[in-house]
Amino acid sequence: MAQRTFRERVDLGLLGCVLLSVLVGIFLRVWRAGSPLLFQDELFAVAAAADLRYTQILTHFGLFFDHCIPLSLYAKLLTDTIGLDEWTLRLPGIVAGVATLCLVAAIGWRELEGAAAVLLVAWFGGSPYVVYLTREARPYPIVMLLVGLACRGLRGGRTGGATSGGPPRSSRRSRSSSWGRRQGTCSTAGRSRGPEVT
Repeated sequence: MAQRTFRERVDLGLLGCVLLSVLVGIFLRVWRAGSPLLFQDELFAVAAAADLRYTQILTHFGLFFDHCIPLSLYAKLLTDTIGLDEWTLRLPGIVAGVATLCLVAAIGWRELEGAAAVLLVAWFGGSPYVVYLTREARPYPIVMLLVGLACRGLRGGRTGGATSGGPPRSSRRSRSSSWGRRQGTCSTAGRSRGPEVT
């Protein structure tokens, strides 16, 4: 059997839409990310970095201000080394947000049918709240990335690892339909059993 070319295996139009959604999402996360004023947790982290020593940041929470300890330590480290500004303060969240977007694109392309993958990536890439969380120096984008990696790892472990090219689209359909058959069997068996007598 002859090997299929990349062009025969992949719908280039759908792949282009996914990549365009990723690029737009990256632009929304990065564009003028250093210009908004500091707000809430960002202010608390900067105040902790300015007023407290490293040991105080690690051991004092909620006495003076509710600061995010990892973010405050990061701000303190920047203050003591290269200097702190809005861009450098928000950089970890922006990097984690872009990485999460790329992870969602990879998972969507691998696990979903073409149009659904495009919609997922476009929705996540342009979601105003997700973009907002990425552009603010708070731990949420890092948590989103870690949760996404954990889910991907669990999925890979449950299926016994994955091949590099991903399963063909037809095997995805058969896998999901077999799951539906199993669910239907379990629910039918549950309904056929009569009420238990106590």
